[in-house]
Amino acid sequence: MFLPRLVRIVVTHRCTILCRRKNSHNPYIFRTMSDMERKIIVDSDAGIDDAVSILLALKECNNVIALTSVFGNTSSEQAAVNLCRIVGIHCASEEMKTCCTTKVYQGAVHPIMELSRPKSWEGHGPNGLGGSNCEEFAKRFLPSVEEDHAVNAMIRLVKTFRGEIDLIALGPLTNLALAFNLYPDFFKDLKSLYIMGGADSAKGNWSAVAEYNFASDPESAKIVISAASASGIPVVVVPWEPCERSGISWSHFDKLTTLGTKRSQFLKSISFSQETLFRSKARKFILADVFAMMALLFPEYVKDKVQVHMNIETSGDYCRAMCVIDWYGLNFPDKPKVILCREFMTSFVWDVVETLLKS
Repeated sequence: MFLPRLVRIVVTHRCTILCRRKNSHNPYIFRTMSDMERKIIVDSDAGIDDAVSILLALKECNNVIALTSVFGNTSSEQAAVNLCRIVGIHCASEEMKTCCTTKVYQGAVHPIMELSRPKSWEGHGPNGLGGSNCEEFAKRFLPSVEEDHAVNAMIRLVKTFRGEIDLIALGPLTNLALAFNLYPDFFKDLKSLYIMGGADSAKGNWSAVAEYNFASDPESAKIVISAASASGIPVVVVPWEPCERSGISWSHFDKLTTLGTKRSQFLKSISFSQETLFRSKARKFILADVFAMMALLFPEYVKDKVQVHMNIETSGDYCRAMCVIDWYGLNFPDKPKVILCREFMTSFVWDVVETLLKS
């Protein structure tokens, strides 16, 4: 099953997009022009799942105003190069005459309290995108990395568009923590903040209890979760566990990567390292960041969410970067809360991914 192409119905000066799903309980989803015109900044360490998430944002939203790099799946410098490549893939797939207006900025090169960046997961390959090289068809669309640092750019954009920007963070939270330290109203001036990170049941994918993004810079994770949740804006956290549960089989992966389109070929190319690492072990193919992007773009596909107080442990031999969650509101009843996404309508999420890759 796949999600049909969006059908646009223009009524006077407004546009409603009708999406039909094969679901008797939810056969129609409506999106307005305002959904497509929302202003988005994506902060990313530019790995495989980041790439698909960003392609989805560029496809579904006309106003992705900035992509900012951070260390994580690769170096911040390489992540910025990868972000340019992703923009090129989008422009080539859309058969644009020139590159789109999305700007790319390089951000933090190491954690806020460290002098070097942590180890990257080998599944993203030596350059974050499976060790693959830039496609020839994308090269003429590649934007240049802007001279301005990502943190300065984020602050400038947030000041310019107060209350209008949805910021989604797909990597370690260092850029956001630095932005808050430099400009204390940074989170207050956002429209919303979406985060892929943390482990709500302490099922760590990096340490025994911690997810990679938070484990890469626990101090920044603590600053961002505490300051953003206290700012009054919606703070939506998509942890590791629902993403892992929503992985797909390798036969499904084969279907997605043989659709004959530029985006489909791109996914196959960048997934080489993960496929080599996981396929023989019968581990599922996972695109964790896609679920955070879906929570932003298609919130109706979040099946279960809860408001809870969350804090991040920054000390200890075993529990550093662990998410401490007050599930019953007994310990910190008056503390600010985040919106924690615990389950998605998985089949619909992968329908959206397939439709993206078919285009």
